[in-house]
Amino acid sequence: MDQARLSVSTQADTNIVMCRDFAWPRERVWHGLMDAGMQRRWLFSPQGWEMTMCEFDATVGGEYLWVWKNEQANPVMSLRGVILEVESPFRIEHTQIMEWNLGADTAHFDVRIELSEKGGVTRMELTMMFETRAERDAALRWKMELGMEAGYSRLEEIWREG
Repeated sequence: MDQARLSVSTQADTNIVMCRDFAWPRERVWHGLMDAGMQRRWLFSPQGWEMTMCEFDATVGGEYLWVWKNEQANPVMSLRGVILEVESPFRIEHTQIMEWNLGADTAHFDVRIELSEKGGVTRMELTMMFETRAERDAALRWKMELGMEAGYSRLEEIWREG
């Protein structure tokens, strides 16, 4: 499906905005994005990486933790944060701390995910909000959209498989 691609743009000096359409109802997309059991199945892991922890409490004040390991490090990367706002199945905002165990800097930013549905297609708008333009620009160099799109494509495969 041509519309199943993650688009990336910048907004203001400190935000990255990623948009993607899913050919599924909003409630299904929300569940797929917010349920730890589903996340464990679709969150992208590069070849040689293994997800060792996947916890996600999609309630205000709830916490999440995603951890991966590889042959060089255990953990090699972790993402963690606290849920700030939830309006199910429309919007969630949370903090995010990305930590690398292979020498890269730790990144701190907020993430807002908003879902809207039209004609059975759900649009996800994911906004990453950084403190400075330099932090935003560094994040753009991660090429995270490649792994994120691979994960979202996998999520749609899971739904098609039933």
